Amino acid sequence: MAHQIRQDVWRALRSVRGFSPVVEITRKEGGLHIKAGGRAPKPIARNTVERIVSVLENPQNRARWVRCAGGLT
Repeated sequence: MAHQIRQDVWRALRSVRGFSPVVEITRKEGGLHIKAGGRAPKPIARNTVERIVSVLENPQNRARWVRCAGGLT
């Protein structure tokens, strides 16, 4: 799942020169906790966080990630 998320975040931010996405997944009661971000040389565009959030909150992305992970929760 982390690999799929990392790919999607990278695709959304591939225009950010030098961007390297980082994704961490931990099990929590009732599901998973996903922490995503990345590294990039400064200056970083102001909308970078919003672009990452839009990838993470996209229902179609979430459904695909769960399918690819074999239904893990």
